Amino acid sequence: MGRWKLGPGACGGNLSGYLRDVLARPVMLLLLGLPATAAAQLTVSGAATVADRYVWRGVTRVNGWVLQPAAELAAAAGPATVTAGVWANVELSRTGAGDLGDRGAERRGLGELDVEFSAGAEAGPLGLSAGWVHYTYRGDPAVGGRGPSQNTSELFASVAWRSSRVAPELTVFHDIGGLRGTYVEASATLPVFASPEPLPAAVISLRPTAAWSAGPGPDRGLTHVDLPLTLDFQLSGAALEPGVAVRLHTQWNRDAATRVTDAAGGSARIKVWGELTVSAAAFPDRRRRR
Repeated sequence: MGRWKLGPGACGGNLSGYLRDVLARPVMLLLLGLPATAAAQLTVSGAATVADRYVWRGVTRVNGWVLQPAAELAAAAGPATVTAGVWANVELSRTGAGDLGDRGAERRGLGELDVEFSAGAEAGPLGLSAGWVHYTYRGDPAVGGRGPSQNTSELFASVAWRSSRVAPELTVFHDIGGLRGTYVEASATLPVFASPEPLPAAVISLRPTAAWSAGPGPDRGLTHVDLPLTLDFQLSGAALEPGVAVRLHTQWNRDAATRVTDAAGGSARIKVWGELTVSAAAFPDRRRRR
């Protein structure tokens, strides 16, 4: 889920049960298939992002403030990792006449809730992963929202180069719901600055990203290019490691859909927006060894 594509907001007291039933049980079943010679190491991660808009694959979905909570459970054994995650987008302000939003006119709250399962492994210098993600929408179609009729699922596969400071990655998504479309994203992480260990540490990096629509339909080819500049702070911890990230996006738009900035017909070749993410990773194995 790249976006930090993980996490639910506005689920209230049902969140812990949702994570237990939908995430933990399938992951533990998958763990039964991991090699018995390697003890699985569990990591539980959470994050909350605040952004001044919600941009999905270059397209502005919400042009107001949003909260994007996330949660992830990962189990690693040797070179293999199995991951389950949940992510949400919560619209913090009511959608006005000139605004874009998934909830619908004069609505706010939970607009999207997604679940993802994936498996990955290291193969020499390559990082390989594949999985499934399901998108669910909570808007009201009667007032222009994105509703359950637009729920869909995708399969995805990714390959990344890990053996150099510059880390290129290629990911392909294919819709297996009603759209049957294919989306391709190529990116590279370019470190600019990294403070020396030990923690706390600061890292500045660029992640230039180019995206293609591979059909079906006539709108194929390059859709947009994004240049996020990220400042990461990783704080020290034993069983719990917190972190803070500030990200500034500068996006050039080729496809007409990615140029849209509001419901009143505004469009732009260049879009700029920012995000602030607070995260934490828990390592149960570390806690048991203390």
